[in-house]
Amino acid sequence: MTTLKVKAPEKMFGFEPFERPFFNRFMPFDRMFETSWFSPPRFTEEGERMFFPVFDLCEDDNAYLLIFELPGVFKKDIKITFEKGVLTLSGKREMKEMEGVNWLRVERRFGSFFRTFQMPTDVDFEKVEAFFDNGLLRIKLPKIPAAKPLPIEIK
Repeated sequence: MTTLKVKAPEKMFGFEPFERPFFNRFMPFDRMFETSWFSPPRFTEEGERMFFPVFDLCEDDNAYLLIFELPGVFKKDIKITFEKGVLTLSGKREMKEMEGVNWLRVERRFGSFFRTFQMPTDVDFEKVEAFFDNGLLRIKLPKIPAAKPLPIEIK
């Protein structure tokens, strides 16, 4: 597996190709309500419980790298697709039933998950790779090499 060198961001709220910049400054507040104990559970239109796995994004000169935390999710329950410029990650994490147990608190998230990302135009989708190990899903998105200007001889 290739390790990418991470560049430090130049601006705190600068352009990020996978996020809408306006909402980035509110992300800590959203995260607080999304992960805290008083957050109401979220449901799909069909009434199924769902959650949103957290991710990190970095890039180097050659590729973007998305890293998702998916503890307790099995590789067979993860689906990654690409269609019309959008990368979609979906899957599920199921809670195992335990007989004779009275749950006092459940902070872990279970159910379906779904994340979509509008991809930059410089991603080489023929070479995308995904690796899953110890609850971390890494999706490496190689960049198309930048076209170099070709000199034209004048005759």
